[in-house]
Amino acid sequence: MASPGFSQETPANLVRLGAGATFPGNGSGWVTDHLQTTWMATAGYDRFLTPHWALEAGGSWQRNPVDTSDSPISDLDLFSDTWGLHAGVRNDLLTKKTFHLYADLGIGFYQSLLYVNGTQEDSAAGWGVPLGLGGEFFLPARLSLGLRLGYLPLFMSQGASFDSLQVQLQVGTFWGKTQFQTPRKPKPEPIVKQPR
Repeated sequence: MASPGFSQETPANLVRLGAGATFPGNGSGWVTDHLQTTWMATAGYDRFLTPHWALEAGGSWQRNPVDTSDSPISDLDLFSDTWGLHAGVRNDLLTKKTFHLYADLGIGFYQSLLYVNGTQEDSAAGWGVPLGLGGEFFLPARLSLGLRLGYLPLFMSQGASFDSLQVQLQVGTFWGKTQFQTPRKPKPEPIVKQPR
């Protein structure tokens, strides 16, 4: 059977925008090893194929300042812009009438651009594996509101690899219903005893 209330509240399409904080670490080069905590933005589209599984596509962007305070280039202003596009799957693990708990996993292309005093000086490209765990409320007026905890390891060229923990607040809209919902079992008809 479908989870309670899920067959009534499962959208077919979900579009979300998000913003949050990103905490970089494990850099493979001097620049990526000195990235600082900053903010990020996301956008995504989910297409539910069944009540518990969806295909998703999205993009993300984050800007990380580089800490140069204890280096010979402390007089320079460095920051890194990292953007990417990914595709993946979403699995709704716990489903209530208006709340879903889900996990997602994807793979995508990413590029980092290094700026020095506002001028682009270097770039690197590679791939990443975004994964996360989130909770989402489906509210009236087709409004969705969610919180996602994510992890993004990036495998870049030129010593630009790093990973980041992410906390994102997401808002969006949804429409339609999934076509492969489990039908509800009909109630059994009462047995009427015939008089002898």
